[in-house]
Amino acid sequence: MANANLDLSTQRVPGNADLPFGASSATKNTVATADIAIAEITIDVLGIGVALALSDVAIDDITTDTSTTYLVNVFRGITGNPTMPFSQAAHVWELMRSAWAPYIKLRDDAAMPWQPATQLHDAVVSNWLHLDKLSAAAQDAWEQATAMQSSAASAWRYPAKQKIERCMPWEQAAPISDQTTSTWRYPERARTSRGLPFEQALDANNEVATPWGANPLLQREYVVIPWQDADVLISLWPRPDHYTPEPPPPRIITPNLDLICKVDGTTALRFGWVFGESEQIIIPIQRAYIVIHDIEVLRLPDNIAISASKLAISYDVDAWAWGWSGTLQGKEALDAVLPSALGEPVTLSVNINGHIWHLVVEEWSETRLFGKRGVSVKGRGLSSFLAAPYILPASGLTIADRTLQQLMGDHLPIDSGASITWATGMADWLVPAGAWTWSNQAPINAIHTAAQEVGMVVVPGMADKVLHIQPRYPVMPWDFSSATPGFIVPESGIFNSNLRQTVPSQANAVYVHGGDVGGVLARVKRMGSAGDRTAATASSRLITATDGARHLGSRILAGQHQQPAVRDITLPLGGVFGLGAVGQIASVTLYNTEHRGIINSVAIDATLTDKSVTVHQTLTLGEDTTNNWSRFKRLLPSDPLLVGTIEQTYPDGSATITLLGGGSMRVRGTGSSGQTVYVRGGIIEGQAPSMTQVEIEV
Repeated sequence: MANANLDLSTQRVPGNADLPFGASSATKNTVATADIAIAEITIDVLGIGVALALSDVAIDDITTDTSTTYLVNVFRGITGNPTMPFSQAAHVWELMRSAWAPYIKLRDDAAMPWQPATQLHDAVVSNWLHLDKLSAAAQDAWEQATAMQSSAASAWRYPAKQKIERCMPWEQAAPISDQTTSTWRYPERARTSRGLPFEQALDANNEVATPWGANPLLQREYVVIPWQDADVLISLWPRPDHYTPEPPPPRIITPNLDLICKVDGTTALRFGWVFGESEQIIIPIQRAYIVIHDIEVLRLPDNIAISASKLAISYDVDAWAWGWSGTLQGKEALDAVLPSALGEPVTLSVNINGHIWHLVVEEWSETRLFGKRGVSVKGRGLSSFLAAPYILPASGLTIADRTLQQLMGDHLPIDSGASITWATGMADWLVPAGAWTWSNQAPINAIHTAAQEVGMVVVPGMADKVLHIQPRYPVMPWDFSSATPGFIVPESGIFNSNLRQTVPSQANAVYVHGGDVGGVLARVKRMGSAGDRTAATASSRLITATDGARHLGSRILAGQHQQPAVRDITLPLGGVFGLGAVGQIASVTLYNTEHRGIINSVAIDATLTDKSVTVHQTLTLGEDTTNNWSRFKRLLPSDPLLVGTIEQTYPDGSATITLLGGGSMRVRGTGSSGQTVYVRGGIIEGQAPSMTQVEIEV
């Protein structure tokens, strides 16, 4: 702008008429006719002198058109439509300026040097102040901004190069529309179908639902109680006298139906396959395994279905019956497991992925909680009917020469419906009359004791009363490497595994002998060994033949052999995962190393919830089992029956005995030098029969 010291704010003319400049809006002013005398003046505009010659002008009627230019870069106070920082931002006006200080009235030349120049008319005047002596021609169409004087606005009133669209974050908020909702229930720009973050969102209606009243993943249109699905129930208590509910139609399960699905053209996935007892179980190596669970609990013989939430079934070689426990649910569960008026227990049929057990309910207890009702039950398999309290214990002895198989079969009651089967290839031998006696034992206890004494085990049937007699070790541990495993498990199919420190093999020989009637004496030695480490002597009245001595001696030496590093493994049950059997050789691969051992116990655990069903089996390998009674007996002091020869007697009634297995001891009792006697617990019990010693290698 030219720096002309002219006062053009008002030019008077004759007749006292004013010519106003700088009006805020365009106006028209008409004045009376007057003579105006104006001299020649020179105005310096941008360094260029402009001479203006004015002469007398006769003006009749003067009409002036004035206008003003609206300056956008002038602070005019806060407008009434700012927006909240938390709501949807509206379009900000371009004239909004700094948020932290209002502008003061600036001097004429205090404009910012970087602001854009606007196109001005020739007679632009300020809307806020009267410019001093501004010449009408003192403006350029696009004016050159001059440097700011030292009296320019303070530094804190003009932020450096602040965008003109910036707005105050704390200014007066604009009214919020009716659709605005709380920020913690609906996020910004929330869709109408937005649901709670803890459940599957459905199409939301106008109604607001409480977050705990809606059932997650609800498929129905009505509310369902989350802890039980209501159903029509048939009251079973008190039990009707003349009415029995119609049993449900039996499900037809084809156990040997082989459904094969090949995933890559070669690898087959089997569904619903039930392995036979003699079939080799090979679990393939796969990235994923598909197991379809099918669990059913029925009361026999009327086949009433019972709901269960947990089932545990197990057997080990130190037992003679399957043990089980479970949790049954529902109002009818307790009525279904109560014994009859005569005290006869209820038998349940449990089907887990095609494997069926018949289990006797021998104990029950009810637990009631608000909204829940459960019945805990436990018992044994069908072989429990051969034990107390169903059959009273008795004592006896063999009154005739019988083979071992006949002797055990004679213990079965005629009307029990039970039978005994023997493993293929097992030896049988003659037991003379009077050689074996039993005291205060039920049939199953006497049979189990006889089998244990000669190195055999009793494996009860799962759904029948058949007792399977088989060797404790069908294959000796030192022959595992050349034997064919019956159960092969890769590392990919194992849920859990427990390892242990292995102890090297100990004894490689043992003396076993029979009793007074027909007993034999044998030294059993591991084949290929020196037989220089002898285990404690073992005896049984049933060792009346070499075959009996071989059975017992091999079982003792197998227990002295180095045990596998794998104590037990847990894996699924169903599909390609067959049920492990006691006596099978298991091949387990862990860390790229194969471990082999005899399966000595099987435990099945099934858990059923509203959302999932899991079925696992745990297989224990080696010598030690999970049987609590067997563990307790190992803690008790034992006095085996030993055979020795008297070397020297003493006046105090004692003698020095040389034992069969080596070593000597001083015991109480008398006899003659060179006499063979029985010794138990440091006391001579009597004279031992003269038995010819035989050598056996296993």
